[in-house]
Formats: sequence, structure tokens, C-alpha cells
Amino acid sequence: MNTLMETSRLIITELTQDMAMDVHRNSLDEDTRAYVPDEVFETQEDARKTLEFLISRYGSTDGPLVYALITKDTGKNIGYVQLVPIGDGKWEIGYHIAKAYTGQGYATEAVTAFLPVMAQKVGVTEIYSIRLLSNAASGRVLEKCGFQVIFTGEDLYHGTVHEISRSVWKAKCPKRGRSLSREGQGHYSGKTETIDQYIEEQDETVRPYLNEVRRIIHDAIPEAQERISWSMPTFWKGRNLIHFAASRKHLGLYPGGEATTVFAEKLAGYDVSKGTIRIPYSAPMPEKLISEIAVWCYKQYAINDDRIKQGL
Repeated sequence: MNTLMETSRLIITELTQDMAMDVHRNSLDEDTRAYVPDEVFETQEDARKTLEFLISRYGSTDGPLVYALITKDTGKNIGYVQLVPIGDGKWEIGYHIAKAYTGQGYATEAVTAFLPVMAQKVGVTEIYSIRLLSNAASGRVLEKCGFQVIFTGEDLYHGTVHEISRSVWKAKCPKRGRSLSREGQGHYSGKTETIDQYIEEQDETVRPYLNEVRRIIHDAIPEAQERISWSMPTFWKGRNLIHFAASRKHLGLYPGGEATTVFAEKLAGYDVSKGTIRIPYSAPMPEKLISEIAVWCYKQYAINDDRIKQGL
């Protein structure tokens, strides 16, 4: 394991492919379905494909950055803690503890240790949170970890209006214990809910590239639905098919490791790692290649409506 840190009871470590079954099982409880439905993995294969994508993110600070929580005494995988980008240089905390291990202080322990390390890693002094107001347990965890409420009321949450709470955590000055603030960091407007919103939140110089790749994928697989998953634009049909996202110097395309292997010869001119294709903004948009990859992902991974109803 590539360990990020340890607490008194937990090892916080990078995800690995052999965690697919644990990730699948941990995602199926009622809390995940109620509060983070886009992080439910109905099958081990769904978890495996998402793990492949998340593992590919460790080589950058673009996010999402997701880490497993392993108990020291039993070696059990009991959940995760994560930092995900929400646009405009801001990041949001996320975490989940499997139902059998809730109420034992694991979430507070993990998040408290995680925040200062990850804030330094991504270069921010503030980290945000958003939760359903009905999720009182999460509210208690955030309060114990030093988050301060900045908004309570009705707003979008996973595409539907709910009573929500937004909070912010501020890094402390190590010498004086004061909260640090980052000049120009601005107001947190909330979680990105649509691809339109995601694109609008990016620098105006990269918006045309994002709109173009969105059009190419939509034209290639019009049956797929658009959504935000792991804080990135995503095309979905029963499961996530392909993601894209803006980075500082390139457009990231995330079709999964199988796709980058299948298309390795055609991708020879690009910076590619398992599951990730980096297309420089200075290069022409490879429309035909992106379209072919999107169609391949659809044929390989899409679940049609009948299979969804049957739970396959």
C-alpha cells in the first residue's frame, strides 16, 4: 500500500484494484444511496472501473483525490475520505464510513488528519463541504473537524432542490493558531451540479475546448446522459462511460484503462497514462479519435434500460 498517513486507529492509503469488492460492498448501504447516490456501485465491475479512474488521478493534483480507510487492528477497508475540485480553485471534502463502523468516531478521526495534509498538497487554505440538512451525523463530524457553517437553506443537491448546509474549514497558522485565508479565494457558491455550470466555472480561455469535447462526445453517443460525477463532466448510461475535465495546460479525457490500451497506437502522439488522455490546448482537437473512443466506451460499458430495470 502507498500510505498517505496514519492515525491512532487508521491507515489512510491510496486505492488499489484489489479493493474493488470492498468498495462495492461499502457503497450499498442506505446512507450512500440517500446522500451520495453517484457513489453507489451496484456491481464489483462498476467499482473496478471507477477505481481504475481514481487510481489514475494520484499522479496529479487535478483531483478527485480519494483514499481508502483501513483499520489498523483488523485490516478492514471501512470507507474513504476524499478531496474533489469544485471549480475556481476550490476543493470540497467528502467521506464515507461503512454502516457497520459508523458511530465509532472514524470519520472525525480521518477527516481531522486529512484536511491539513491535503490542503497543503493542493495549495489551498480553505476547504468546503456541502451536506443535506437532514444528515445530522455528517453535520456533527464537520463541526468536530472545525468547519463553520456559511449557508443554510434551499439549493440544488444532485440535481434536486433540498434543504442543505454549506461549511468551510480554514487552515490554522502553525505558529499563532489563526485561520489563514487565501487572497482572492472568493465566495463558495456550492457544488457543481451540471456540465453547463462546470464549464462556466472554468477560465474563459479553456471553455471553447470543453464545449467542443462535450459536443463531440454527445454527437458520438447521443443516447448517453450528461451528469457531474466525481466533480467532472460525465457521460452515463447505467454507469459512468467517459469523463472529461479542464487542467491547467491540457484537456483531460478519462475513458478508462481498457480504452487507452485498445487505442494505444492511435494515441501514440499524446501524453497517456492508464485511463487518462491529456490533450494540450495548443494541439488541434482530435475529433475523430475522441468520437471513436466514446463509441467504444458506450458499446463496452453502457447498460440499457431493460438491464437497469432487471438490476443487471
